[in-house]
Amino acid sequence: MIANEEKFNERLKRIGELYEEGKDCLFEIPTGQLHGKEMKAYSRLFDILVELRDIAAVSLKANHEIKQ
Repeated sequence: MIANEEKFNERLKRIGELYEEGKDCLFEIPTGQLHGKEMKAYSRLFDILVELRDIAAVSLKANHEIKQ
């Protein structure tokens, strides 16, 4: 059960929006010119974005869960 479900849903939606916006920005970077270390850094940025989204969502849920 989630405490303050409306606030939880708003924040979860915002996490998703920020993730999608960040992903869109990342995909605007032309990758045709990237090689080696630059391409690894680009790929790592995407992985970081995914992990931050996941951590934020799990933390949000933990903060809003009603402890039995």
